[in-house]
Amino acid sequence: MNSIDTRRLEFGSSAGQRRSTEGPLTLAERRAALLVADGLTYKEAAQRLSISPATVRNQLHSVYKKLGAVNKAVLSKQLNTTRI
Repeated sequence: MNSIDTRRLEFGSSAGQRRSTEGPLTLAERRAALLVADGLTYKEAAQRLSISPATVRNQLHSVYKKLGAVNKAVLSKQLNTTRI
């Protein structure tokens, strides 16, 4: 598993409800998506973000829908090739 670049996870608000200016995802969705795309499980991502695994699951469901990704491999590719 690759080390996570923490700079990608640094955002101005910890509330997670503010929309990113770089794309259609909320900051919370983007944080969860980056962690999962880097190979973490929902449970591991939840621990890093101090939220429940169910919240990560819900955020990723929204991310998959918004980006049209069908699995983690496609999600990872989309996150690495486009700025969201």
